[in-house]
Amino acid sequence: MPTLVIVSESTKQMNEVALAKDLFQGRLVRMVQKLCEQRGYDYRILSLKYGLLDPQEEVKPYKTKFGGSFGSEFVRNKIISDVREKTIPKLSKILPNYDRVIVVAGEIYKNILEPVWNDKFEIIESQGYGYLLSILRRMIDQS
Repeated sequence: MPTLVIVSESTKQMNEVALAKDLFQGRLVRMVQKLCEQRGYDYRILSLKYGLLDPQEEVKPYKTKFGGSFGSEFVRNKIISDVREKTIPKLSKILPNYDRVIVVAGEIYKNILEPVWNDKFEIIESQGYGYLLSILRRMIDQS
C-alpha cells in the first residue's frame, strides 16, 4: 500500500539555501525521515511559508511561528488560507498515487489540509511534542 507521510516544518533550520530534506533540522522531521526510509514511505514537509514541499525542493531558511503565537483568529485564518493556496494544488496532483496519508503535525496543519481530507488520511494524535516523538520512536523500532 503506497503511503505518504506529511510532517510539519521545524523551526530548527540550516542557515543557508538547501534541499527541504536537509533544511529542516528538527527532531520530528528527522524521525519522520528515518521512519519513511525504513518503511519505504514517501514524505512531504508542510511549511507555513512555502506550502507542501518535496524533500528534493531547494528552499531558503526562514523564521516561522507556531501554536498560540499566531495572534488573532483573523491572522490564523489568513495563514491557513494562504498556505492552502500553495498546498492543495500540489497535494491534489499526488494524492491519487497513495492509498494512505499519515499526518504528523498539529491542528493548524490539519486545518490547512481539510479541503482534501478523506478516508485515506490519518493523523497521529498526541498529547504534546514529547509524546509524539515517543510514538514515532516506537514506530521506527517496530520497523
